[in-house]
Amino acid sequence: MMMSSPYGIGNSEDGIGNSEDGIGNSEDGIGNSEDGIGNSEDGIGNSEDGIGNSEDGIGNSEDGIGNSEDEVDKIFGGR
Repeated sequence: MMMSSPYGIGNSEDGIGNSEDGIGNSEDGIGNSEDGIGNSEDGIGNSEDGIGNSEDGIGNSEDGIGNSEDEVDKIFGGR
């Protein structure tokens, strides 16, 4: 996916911060964390195991709250 800091904090290909198990990480947006808070490839908020996640829309989480790949009406359950 992307390079990550061995220390867990700070690291981004084109955004701000990056951490596999901490806070902040983004390929092209703001914040991203595999096990923390905030993460987005091209939108706002995204977390594999936290709150909020969206590849191209609003809200999406594999195991949290909200989920939308490309439509708002997909939030909460849409896959």
